[in-house]
Amino acid sequence: MLITDYNVILTEAEKNYQDHDSFLIKDICAIVKPDKKKNDFIINVDRRPSYYFSCKKASEVIEMLKNLYHSCAKNNLVIYSVPYKELPKYETTQEDIANSVWKIPTSEFIEQDPLGKKDRTSSSTNDSDKEKEPVENQPAGDADTAKPPLVDAEEEDKSEVSDQKFHTEEKDPEINKKIIGQLGNDYLENQQRILNHGKSTLIFSKKTFMKSRKITQDNGFEECMKLLEANLGINADDEIAIEPRPKDEVIPEEEEDAMDSENDTISKSKSSSMSKSDSDVDPELGDFVILKMLNKGGFGKVFLVKNTLDGKYYAMKRIRKDLLIETGQIDNTMNEKTVLLKLQNPFLLGMSYAFQSEFRLYFFLDFVSGGDLYDNLVKVKKFEEAQAKFFIAQVLISLSHLHENKIVHRDLKPENVLVCPDGYVVLADFGLAKIFDEKTDMAHTMCGTPEYMAPEVLLGKSQTFTVDWWALGVLTYELATGRPPFKHKNDRKLRKLIKKGKFPWPDPEKHNIHLSEDLMDFIKMLLNPDPAARLGAKGAPEIMKHQWFKDINFEDIVSKKVKPTYIPEAQEVIEDNKVLIKSHRKFKKKVKKSDQQKDELLETCLGRARQKLIRDYQTKFEKF
Repeated sequence: MLITDYNVILTEAEKNYQDHDSFLIKDICAIVKPDKKKNDFIINVDRRPSYYFSCKKASEVIEMLKNLYHSCAKNNLVIYSVPYKELPKYETTQEDIANSVWKIPTSEFIEQDPLGKKDRTSSSTNDSDKEKEPVENQPAGDADTAKPPLVDAEEEDKSEVSDQKFHTEEKDPEINKKIIGQLGNDYLENQQRILNHGKSTLIFSKKTFMKSRKITQDNGFEECMKLLEANLGINADDEIAIEPRPKDEVIPEEEEDAMDSENDTISKSKSSSMSKSDSDVDPELGDFVILKMLNKGGFGKVFLVKNTLDGKYYAMKRIRKDLLIETGQIDNTMNEKTVLLKLQNPFLLGMSYAFQSEFRLYFFLDFVSGGDLYDNLVKVKKFEEAQAKFFIAQVLISLSHLHENKIVHRDLKPENVLVCPDGYVVLADFGLAKIFDEKTDMAHTMCGTPEYMAPEVLLGKSQTFTVDWWALGVLTYELATGRPPFKHKNDRKLRKLIKKGKFPWPDPEKHNIHLSEDLMDFIKMLLNPDPAARLGAKGAPEIMKHQWFKDINFEDIVSKKVKPTYIPEAQEVIEDNKVLIKSHRKFKKKVKKSDQQKDELLETCLGRARQKLIRDYQTKFEKF
């Protein structure tokens, strides 16, 4: 066995090195080892027979694989510790695979928790979009897979939570501030050089797409109206429906800007001297100027940028291809791009441009300056019920639109709901979304954020659109109380609470949180462990007709006639003239040969091994 940074090569000493079998470390489903110190262990790999090993340094090998898996998959490797005599029965054969049988121990034998660290980040046991059996797939008839009835939290659960505060714990704001605060103009200029250097390809332009499809600014609203008309029997021609714009009416320039993003509320300083021909030209990658870094994720960074051609702001998501390859996220990123491009909806985050260079992908998303729901929830501790209902109604509309297009989101949480400056919200982050086709209407991947995972996901069962409705129930509870319904320091006990559907209600006197009966019934019906009996199992209209929404006019929300009671503190855009002069065309005239070498170094600082890795997989990115 030869272990590299991202794969395992299996060969015998007497054989030629070229004649070998291998598998990627990220494709490991689990490791099964004996509970006593023995030399045997089993590696279960995605869609392959198990590998049974026996070596003197078994514990060291397992520890090495565990560390490498965490590095590649950004998650913890699932390790089962079973009685030594039972170890052989967990070896999956080729015949088992042909019969769709994966021999995995039950969750009680888990030694290392599969959900990783205690945070709210998304995780997936299979980062590619290909279907695979989750690690907790259990034999039929296992008592742990039984569907328990919905019950309130038991006394020990209530006492366990009674001393906790019913508000969201604040994230440490100093971490990002320290990182971003140290990034001055020199850093931004270096990032600008990366943006300007080398060849890049425009793989999508919303402007060109809308012109080719003859899409108007009202199309997104009209689609929502048609959806409501079909689901709830609403007549789109009623007085409260959106009035169509006369054909001969001139579209105001401010409204034209709003087609691409919400940032016309941030800056209305579009250059009056810009010619019409310039506004119709698609930008190059170097036409965007980096103003500051907004966030840093597992696959790259997010920058606030400005288009020097029309003055609009965007959130530029820059993604490293090598990290996508290592973690198997190529297909998921492709899905994210497809969702962003395919759907036009006022409550879904939009993308205006997408570029690709040799080593990176660039997504130019709408810049939403109000922050996400989690950050706003931290500020207010909890939302009033009416405000929470206003947010949930919009999320419901956005999820309904996704489901109508056979897309399940699978990662709904406050961090993925962005608050616009006008008080309305948009759903974002489609990295874990699953697009169903005519042949497939079920997902099997174990993915999402621990507190928001539905019981069927943890039990390794087939999943459909109802996993989003479970997450909607969790989100509703958290917005109204300030904390998620399922919370425990021990991840194994957290999963147990979720599987049984047990959660506590806040005490009106002790916690000063008063929830209406309709709200509590709404949450209970969404958090039903049985997906077939869950509210929404028959579709979004079932949820829209619930008693809690009796005073909600979804048509008015779609047309944005409802005045929000909560307005976020919008992030101010501060431009630095020293940064703004680094536009592509001006920069290109003054560039020196030595600077070109620096640019190349910045772009290719990934190292030779990573460059080769990307080039080996370059055909995978041709689909973009």
